[in-house]
Amino acid sequence: ITLKWHPLRQTCRSMNLSRRKRAAACLLVINLLEEDEFGERWWKRGRTREWIKRRDERRMLKLVEELRAEDTAAYKEMLRMNCETFEEILTAIGPEITKHQVVGGHRVISPAARLILTLRFLATGETFRSLHFQFRMGKSTISYIVREVCRAIYSVLGARYMSTPTSCPEWLQIAEDFERMWQFPNSIGAIDGKHVVICPPSGSGSFYYNYKGTHSVVLMAVAGPNYECLYADVGTNGRVSDGGIWNKTLLLKKLEECSIGVPEDKPLPFGKEPVPHVLVGDDAFALRPFVMKPYPQRNLSLEERVYNYR
Repeated sequence: ITLKWHPLRQTCRSMNLSRRKRAAACLLVINLLEEDEFGERWWKRGRTREWIKRRDERRMLKLVEELRAEDTAAYKEMLRMNCETFEEILTAIGPEITKHQVVGGHRVISPAARLILTLRFLATGETFRSLHFQFRMGKSTISYIVREVCRAIYSVLGARYMSTPTSCPEWLQIAEDFERMWQFPNSIGAIDGKHVVICPPSGSGSFYYNYKGTHSVVLMAVAGPNYECLYADVGTNGRVSDGGIWNKTLLLKKLEECSIGVPEDKPLPFGKEPVPHVLVGDDAFALRPFVMKPYPQRNLSLEERVYNYR
């Protein structure tokens, strides 16, 4: 400390500070520059608030168990899934999000509590500040947990549940399901974009500004007949239209190259002329041999109205 004090004292004198102010400034700088025995800078961890320390994880898990046993509709409303799906996800990603208790450290948050927190965030879109009070966890802790759990879900389950069909039998099965469930033959998917509202990065200007008056990135997805995700492209800035995003996707390129196993043309029910298998989209998408869109909403015939309804 003696070695550091002299140059700091000279600096403070040159700034014409009072003796008391010089001493306070020197002590503050010395404290910031102090190093521990390992030669690394020492930062004092902020004190955990008392009401956060009183977090009782068992109460939250008990509520989930009560809903599971007594009110399955409320359970599904809370987590947006049934208990079987929750247990399946927890079993799959549990090893990835389990932490080991350190002697003398803070209590470890269980994998079930981590998954419940993440599902509530994804289901409601609530801010970390709001969840901070609901779960008695720090905002930075919530941020870390949500990122970690989402990363684990994608790495463990992504390939199983978000794989795009690549063979003719897979596409044929999807077309059969569409015809049986939605009375739309030769359909291999429904395509649309979803704006995910974000806080724009500093200095981005209107890069993420969309026609809805918010800042967003776009999730472009193809859904199957059972609401499953067949293809997803996410991250394009919200300023770009759905059609512009679709024109740059890898799926469109593969469809144009006929390299993704889409079945050959097939006649419609009660028809004789073969017609292609198509994706169904709204007015934002351009007509293509493999993309169908509704008729314009003017002077529609009965047949056109029925087509738009389907």
